[in-house]
Amino acid sequence: MNFITFDEFKKDNNYQNFIKNNPKMGYLKVQVNMGGNAIPVSGVEVLITKDIEDKKVLFFKGETDGSGMIDNIVLPSPESDYSFEEKVMPKYTNYDLSVIDKEHNFIKNFTISSFGDVKAIQNVNVLPTGGENNG
Repeated sequence: MNFITFDEFKKDNNYQNFIKNNPKMGYLKVQVNMGGNAIPVSGVEVLITKDIEDKKVLFFKGETDGSGMIDNIVLPSPESDYSFEEKVMPKYTNYDLSVIDKEHNFIKNFTISSFGDVKAIQNVNVLPTGGENNG
């Protein structure tokens, strides 16, 4: 895949419009386990991307730690405007999350939503496929 980094995207003409619509930060924790969520899996690659106009922007790339986690991933997000009284759904921005575990031959793709000033948790249960990819 051809990505541009978020820093490269900041130089793109589409950046100003994107950040205008996503002025806040949302937070994400990814937790990868196997065996019914009993065993943490370290060294799993996590990619967070978004297609913006004709580019695939890479917002985050990292690996899970010894606890099978990556915490405090920061993603541009819209203003929080949720209202319990008015029952209005908050604005959000979708991102693509890819979890790649080469040791167990596992690939899983998710669409995640990021909300301003909110921390979300994405749990992933690795199921080895014996040679085929999940997704």
